[in-house]
Amino acid sequence: MKGKISYPTDGLNVENAIKIAETLKELGGKASKGLFANAIGMSENSGPFRVKLSSMKKYGLLNKKDDLISLTRLGVDLINSYDEEDTKALRFEVFTRIELFKMVIDRLSESTLNLDLLDKMFVKDYGVNQKNALKVKKSFINSCNYLNILKDNGTLNNDLIKLLKSKTSSEEYIEDQDDQNKEIAQIQKLTSKPQILEDSNNKQVHINESVEFNEEIFDLISIISSYQIHKSKFEDIKNIIEKYKILTHTNLIFQAIEDKFANDEVTDESLNLLLEGLKNDLKIR
Repeated sequence: MKGKISYPTDGLNVENAIKIAETLKELGGKASKGLFANAIGMSENSGPFRVKLSSMKKYGLLNKKDDLISLTRLGVDLINSYDEEDTKALRFEVFTRIELFKMVIDRLSESTLNLDLLDKMFVKDYGVNQKNALKVKKSFINSCNYLNILKDNGTLNNDLIKLLKSKTSSEEYIEDQDDQNKEIAQIQKLTSKPQILEDSNNKQVHINESVEFNEEIFDLISIISSYQIHKSKFEDIKNIIEKYKILTHTNLIFQAIEDKFANDEVTDESLNLLLEGLKNDLKIR
């Protein structure tokens, strides 16, 4: 069950995510990155702010394009909802945008949650990073309590969950996917085509048959688009980029900013350049 599963690495819960979205609404529903950072009491160029943006995007509440932060359609609908039942359903929609949370409630719908061991289950069964496990566990429990889907005895309120699921659908908000998810979806579409590439050892690779190639490219996209890069990821990025000849533009851009990666001084502008290089190399339009 382990894999690339989304979760809020900073422990952001649904209630606080919605409060942040409400702050953005007060700014007119969109704002420059600097203005938004200041409004939520954070520094625009700080690591914690980039992580916060990443978590908000995972919840499906905001988009980031260049220097502009804006509410998604889901965020707008939730904040402007005046019907109590619709509001509850939309809050649940936000909660289930986190893949980890959705998978856990689907898996344990008929079981009692052992809350004391939840962080260990996250690590062992879902691949959550050990250093984030306790924060993610707290986020999950607080979010469940906020939504009233967790009973005092540790069981999920399945009747309420079924009701909430019936009132909204992620299909409504497909057009609202942020740029990061669109890019990953485009790459998945590309890699489903019967194309042949050559890696740096001149070995032919069938994209639609090579799981290794797909996973490496997805890893590269995930790392770069997470806006959480630090030097511990430096070798991972370098090895993937150098492995495939197709990534010519990406490799040139990486070489130009390599020192910034090595010194933990990567900027959003550098990451955007790398993403553009990847889109160019993979012929994503």
